[in-house]
Formats: sequence, structure tokens, C-alpha cells
Amino acid sequence: MNASDTIATSPDTIRALRNGGRVRLRSPRDGDQGRVEDCFAHLSEASRRFRFFAPKKALTPKEVELLTLTDGVDHIAVAALALDAAGAEGQLVGMARCFRLAGDSRRAELALAVADAMQGQGLGHALIEQLMQAAAAQGIEALDLDVLAANAGMRKLAAAFDAEVLERSDGVMRYRLAVQEGAATAPEREPMPWLGLEVPFVSPSCPLVDVMRQDWLDGTDRAYRLGQGLAEAVWRTVWESWHLERQAGEPASSELA
Repeated sequence: MNASDTIATSPDTIRALRNGGRVRLRSPRDGDQGRVEDCFAHLSEASRRFRFFAPKKALTPKEVELLTLTDGVDHIAVAALALDAAGAEGQLVGMARCFRLAGDSRRAELALAVADAMQGQGLGHALIEQLMQAAAAQGIEALDLDVLAANAGMRKLAAAFDAEVLERSDGVMRYRLAVQEGAATAPEREPMPWLGLEVPFVSPSCPLVDVMRQDWLDGTDRAYRLGQGLAEAVWRTVWESWHLERQAGEPASSELA
């Protein structure tokens, strides 16, 4: 396949991970070959075996081209690239892809790989979600996935998508995932450079929120006490003024008699 034949099948999307990092999800393109090789080099032996079902020490040039260039119709892929603080793309840290089955155009074979350092951060789930969007646009309704029984992480991920277990044999489990069109989470908004800072996500249980809440309570308590004291002072002044005026206007007791 020539570079000119490559089709962008997935819109650029920025996603936040559990560790606070950010990745850009997009279609792989010509020029990413070096990133693909580097990502493979950073996979552990176990991760390579889980992905290729056999020990594998290196990718051939043909495999690199296959993993990088897609047609966007029968072969669809989504790559994840780590972003630095300025939003520039860095290492390729994961990729999901699917190949349409020759015997059933509504089904495709799913494959996924995530760099060891990024596993457990929600990246695999985000990649599959994004891949489903592109697959649905091409009429694919289900993704079939073979997983080694020892690959607990991938089995857990399949369960997260309510995958159907088709068969178990020779230490391999075969799943089928219904393509969930529109399942992808809304992308993170691009940072605003003119602000000069980035505001981190703060959860309700964050210590920072607890401190802010306590400061707010202390402030409202002080305001309440101040308002209460002011009201008492105003009422005392009005009462004393009215009482003195009344005393000054009353006749002496002898005059009343």
C-alpha cells in the first residue's frame, strides 16, 4: 500500500488517563513507522506473547508497514501518542486495530497492544472505544477477539465491554464484542495557551477540596458572627436612642400627681 492510499479513519481526540497523563488518539499515518518500532521495543516479553501468541523479538519491515498503514475500510486502526505539557506528540504508547473478516463483512478481528508503562491507566478501553466509532462508520457490527487465558488484563477489558465468550480451547478464549456506536467518552478539551496554566481535575474527595471547604466554612462562620454582632449593635443603638427620647419627653412624677 502506498502512503497516498492511507485514509484517516479516526478523528484526533485527546483523552486523559488515570495517572494524569494525556494521549492523542488518531489514525496511524505514514511517518509513524519509527514510533511503531519504538513501541514494540518497549513491550515486555509477556506483552509481546499476549499480543502475538508466541515469543517475538522484532518486527519485520513488512510488519511495520502493515501495522502503520491502513485503508480505513477493511483495516482500521487507532494509535495513542503520549502528549507533553505543550501538547506535542511523543511516543506511541498503544494501538488498537481490526481486520474485516472475509466471510462476514459485518465482523472484524480485533487486536490491541498497550505499552507496559501505560497499562492499567484506562488506555486500552479508550482505544477500543475510539476504534468502535471508526468501525461502526464502515458498517462493522461486532469485533472478535482471541485472548490467552493467562492474559487477565485483556479478559477484564473484554468483560468491561460485556463481551460474549464464544469458545475456550487450548488456553485461548474467543470473545465477541458488539460494536457500541457512540460509546466513546467526550474528548478532553484542548488546553488554552493564553491562560498560561493548566487546571488539574479535582475530585470531590481531593484533600484540596477539603481544605477549600473548610476555609469556606470558616469564612461563612466569621461572616455570620460579624453580621450577628452588627445587628445587635444597631438594635442596641436604636433602643437606647428611643428610650432616652421617651424619658426626656415624659413629665416629672410631681407634675403627674
